[in-house]
Amino acid sequence: MEETVSLAFAGLVLGITHALDADHVAAISTIVSERKRVWPSAMLGVIWGFGHTMTLLAAVLGMFIIGFKMPELVQNNAEVLVGIMLLVLGTLAIKKALGAKVHSHEHIHDGVGHIHIHQHIFEKGHEHSHEKRSLLIGIIHGFAGSAALMMIIATNANGLGDGLGYVLAFGIGTTIGMATITMLMAIPISIIAKSNRITNVQTICGAFSIVIGLFIISQMLVL
Repeated sequence: MEETVSLAFAGLVLGITHALDADHVAAISTIVSERKRVWPSAMLGVIWGFGHTMTLLAAVLGMFIIGFKMPELVQNNAEVLVGIMLLVLGTLAIKKALGAKVHSHEHIHDGVGHIHIHQHIFEKGHEHSHEKRSLLIGIIHGFAGSAALMMIIATNANGLGDGLGYVLAFGIGTTIGMATITMLMAIPISIIAKSNRITNVQTICGAFSIVIGLFIISQMLVL
């Protein structure tokens, strides 16, 4: 029992720190930069954590029930998939920033004309796609990390119960970590969103995602 609790606690702590990985932060930042409210942004982190955890649970269940083992070819190329995903997300973020709709409205107050300039970055019609993208990103990240997690569980867990307990604790940790990260990112973004400089934030997030994606792919090609 004590070993099970220790394993679960280790999973929780590792999960929180795991959420801080550069590729995780880079990917989710491209979506958060399109949101202007804090709590909905935090929910993106929760959705990411759900997708991440579900993939890991499926891998662990497969390992214990049917003896599933990740093929070596898949293990070697899983991180490349993450790198490609980051390139796509970064490119889309920059494209959205550069293609931001800018227009002006003229109003008359007390006989004096005023022109108000607006940028349409946060389109309500697209908010539902953010949740889907967060879920997909979480699934891909979970898939890429499942091989390493399965090795840890195979070495330390004393059966399916221990394995599931570790993954659930790990999943809770990653969800807490990512929800916190997205919320912290959303606070300054919600302030900047009141100005016309939000496109700069989106461009920076997109560039960061591309850089991390290229780094991951180059590392895997070297190996």
